[in-house]
Amino acid sequence: MESIIQLTTVARVHAERKGLLDRLQETKPDCWVVAGDVIAFGDQRFIVRERRIEVAEDGAVSRLVFVLDYPARSGG
Repeated sequence: MESIIQLTTVARVHAERKGLLDRLQETKPDCWVVAGDVIAFGDQRFIVRERRIEVAEDGAVSRLVFVLDYPARSGG
């Protein structure tokens, strides 16, 4: 199954500012990554805010999507 990363607006702006956008978009997290996990590039830490499986109209699983946010902080 294909996996992709999507970024929140804040995470995208930060990644662009730090020159990490291409690396983040090329990263293919494995299925064991869950919401709340942190993906770090050196000292730049992004949190997995959402993990979802997208299903095509024919019912086939099309991809696993990880939505990253910045900064990596707890929701509480």
